[in-house]
Amino acid sequence: AARRQMADAARPYRPASDMLPDEQRGVDLLAFATLYVQQPDRLDDAASALQSLLAKDPENLIVKHNLAVLYRKQKDYDTALKFLREILAREAKNIAALNELGLLYLDQKNLSMSQWILGKAMQYSKKTPNADVFNNMGLLWMAKGETPGAVQMFQKALGANPGHNGARKNLGALYV
Repeated sequence: AARRQMADAARPYRPASDMLPDEQRGVDLLAFATLYVQQPDRLDDAASALQSLLAKDPENLIVKHNLAVLYRKQKDYDTALKFLREILAREAKNIAALNELGLLYLDQKNLSMSQWILGKAMQYSKKTPNADVFNNMGLLWMAKGETPGAVQMFQKALGANPGHNGARKNLGALYV
């Protein structure tokens, strides 16, 4: 139902965006693409929108991050890694990119590298704890079969963001 609501909300987007000035259209196109990156059946639309934005602004780290997320979800790990490396070459402590890189290694079952990268993300986000990083560290502990560590990380994710749906779902799965 939520996916259908998101698709319904985005449907009138394209015709409306065509009437906007170019600089505003880029911001709205990024919002549109970011919405579609979250929908597995709309990844091609997201890729098209993001590639269009990247052609106009090849240094845009937000676009590169969204492309990395998209390619990781499509299991095109080499392309995702390329974008993440570009981001981290410019901003070595970019929490979102480190978090995504940790997920990429987790997807590839490279648990030690995932743990090291997510640990760096946690270290860099100490002042402002990042719920996504804690949640993904919990997924790592689950993959390692270490339930107590996973529970602790999911609880930390909820402490940083009580509305984090992923952490709620993952914690609930451990108790079922």
